[in-house]
Amino acid sequence: MNYSVNSTGINDNKITEDHFQVYPNPSSANQSVQIELPQNVNEAKYTLYNYVGGILKSGNLTRSENVISLNGIAPGLSLMSLEVDTN
Repeated sequence: MNYSVNSTGINDNKITEDHFQVYPNPSSANQSVQIELPQNVNEAKYTLYNYVGGILKSGNLTRSENVISLNGIAPGLSLMSLEVDTN
């Protein structure tokens, strides 16, 4: 699995590639994404989209609940949107 981190908006990027762990990589049937939220981020909202924009999965992340299971997601190109709040 390949991934990259890109920021949009007016604020500085708070999350970098160092905050992500994808395992196991290469992929297997039980793949997950772990996102380590930076110290100044308490919550985040994620949405996983397929290549045509359909929502595959969405939810919330916290500092203690930060693993997204990809079980049941068909192989292929997908995009994850991550919204963070630093308040």
